Amino acid sequence: MNTQKVFGLFICGCVLCTVTGCVRESVVGATHTFGYELWVSALVFLIGLIAIPGGWLLRGHSARMGWGLLIVGPLAAILGAPSMLLDTVVVDDHSLVRKSGIWGMTAGCEINIDNLQQVTLSSRQVSGRRGRKKT
Repeated sequence: MNTQKVFGLFICGCVLCTVTGCVRESVVGATHTFGYELWVSALVFLIGLIAIPGGWLLRGHSARMGWGLLIVGPLAAILGAPSMLLDTVVVDDHSLVRKSGIWGMTAGCEINIDNLQQVTLSSRQVSGRRGRKKT
């Protein structure tokens, strides 16, 4: 296996580690707060910083991969990592508050549970590739 494939698999593995199951939950009374763990944001920042010299070195072997890392690395470090710190969901007896978005352009949503009249759970079945059913 050549070094380019190993490096690509390493980057894919790092990305998968940052987007799966890395959520912290804190409970104070009836208030539940959910957000990413601090190490996830630090790992995204570190991967972004490592991608910059990695992209610079890969330009000779694969220009597309090298320039891609040179562009995506700083974006991950500057926009992705701080954005993950700001993503939170707070649930208590009276409301659900969500804050997320790109750093500097965060969006929020607040739902007052007292004002809800109806909650409906719906599911839909669609055909995927090769005729598989997805719900």
